[in-house]
Amino acid sequence: MPGAVLAPRAGILVPQRAGPAPWTIVVAFGNRAGIGPPRGVAQPRSIIFQRMTTIAQADFIQSIADALQHISYFHPLDYIHALGAAYEKEQSPAAKDAIAQILTNSRMCAEGHRPICQDTGIVVVFLKVGMDVRWDATMSVQEMVNEGVRRAYLQPDNVLRASIVADPAFSRKNTRDNTPAVVHYEIVPGNTVEVKLA
Repeated sequence: MPGAVLAPRAGILVPQRAGPAPWTIVVAFGNRAGIGPPRGVAQPRSIIFQRMTTIAQADFIQSIADALQHISYFHPLDYIHALGAAYEKEQSPAAKDAIAQILTNSRMCAEGHRPICQDTGIVVVFLKVGMDVRWDATMSVQEMVNEGVRRAYLQPDNVLRASIVADPAFSRKNTRDNTPAVVHYEIVPGNTVEVKLA
């Protein structure tokens, strides 16, 4: 790893300075029956090189906010194509008019960056986090997701309707920023983070 200084720590060599390609080098020492290496000299049994991905807190939060804004005013392209095909095949004038109104509304929302639907609901996030991901963050993943939701829902150019209450059983006070989100985690092999929003 060019430009990185490796420092031994508890059987692991870690880079002290990460460059554009951070790596973790794990050294497993041969240690039979609890007998350590003689006089502090360790003999490596194997060396495993793992590519690590670092996810910055600011990038993750902004990605959540941008994705929520995007889905608030864009229908998926396959939906628009299917609705266009349905419009062409429709025989009923009333149904054809209804489809035309939906398509017109969808276009107006996309062009004006305004919500497709007034009730934007609760945010549900499905995360697949790779085991080789490193977070450059001071917040937890839940806190970062909630901050992304907060920014998206309070975006001055396209404020979204907040629907979440802090205590649904008693006071039912609206949080005014649509937090907290419901977050489902899955830890998977790899070095990527996949985010799906609903």
